[in-house]
Amino acid sequence: MCFHYFIGFSFRSITPNTNINETQLFKQTNMNYQDYINLGFERIDLDDGVEFKQTGYGGFALTKKLNENIMVEVAYPNLNEPNLYIRKGESDSWHIFPIPIAAIKDLFRQQTTP
Repeated sequence: MCFHYFIGFSFRSITPNTNINETQLFKQTNMNYQDYINLGFERIDLDDGVEFKQTGYGGFALTKKLNENIMVEVAYPNLNEPNLYIRKGESDSWHIFPIPIAAIKDLFRQQTTP
């Protein structure tokens, strides 16, 4: 489990691709970068020195907050392994649970569909 995105990051604004058919998105069994962006996830560029030394790139995570105490995050290169983060009380630490792709799609489809 990683907490390194708390160290150094920057937000990047990315526009969702509105040409995607929602029915096609929710039938998929895995997700790619654009799928997460289309669901409203924000990209956070990581300042991971170890990964930079190995790959020449600092990495990134895609995050979507449900509220101040609950969020979903996935980090490159494991885009098919999202985690649900629930804040522990008033602290800066989190309970972290793997969450299936199907649950991600259902969770955020319910938020965006009346």
